Amino acid sequence: MKPKLFPRLALALISAALASTAQANLLTNGSFEAPLGPANAGGNGFLRYNAPNQGIAGWTLTSGSIEAFTNFAGTGTVVLDMTGLHTAAGGAGPGSLQQSFATTIGAVYNVSFLMGGGNEPLIKKMEVAVFGAMLVWSEEFSQDSTQLPTPTTLMLQQFSFVATDLSSTIRFSSLVNSSWDGPLLDDVSVTADVPEGETWALMLAGLGALGWMRRRASAG
Repeated sequence: MKPKLFPRLALALISAALASTAQANLLTNGSFEAPLGPANAGGNGFLRYNAPNQGIAGWTLTSGSIEAFTNFAGTGTVVLDMTGLHTAAGGAGPGSLQQSFATTIGAVYNVSFLMGGGNEPLIKKMEVAVFGAMLVWSEEFSQDSTQLPTPTTLMLQQFSFVATDLSSTIRFSSLVNSSWDGPLLDDVSVTADVPEGETWALMLAGLGALGWMRRRASAG
């Protein structure tokens, strides 16, 4: 191996190890910032979507309704209200939004998302489910607005699951149907869990190569 190529290889091994700890999001448009499609209704700063609808790029609205706040809290970002218009007001009710992605059977995947409470009711609830051919994981998340610094604060939620199929689907479903405001959702991410052994093996190989180079330089 040429002398100049060896240090490059060593650094490449270390870079690969560091990169493996920051996996790419397996979901499309997890932050909902892609251009919004045609809506069923809208108003000042929001667009409402009723199922069935794919106006949120990468996602499918399978039931109910959602609203996309197009300038959430004055930040210019998009955040979803998972109950666009409750049924008592003549709306389609709580929304269910889902997306499918490729998975490896037996592999562990980490899920994170931001959830907010917004306005009344004070406690918002949302079910998150992951399934392949059958349900593999489900949990109800609750957010108490009185415990937040402001009504627009979004809190990080996390969980992991083991895939049972080559394709998995994640679904977010509002459990609020008594208010104009449902649970808020943003920044959904699914990443593959990298085994510790593989990461450390790459790192040690790179560091070992650099150490060998230094010893050789000193000996010379």
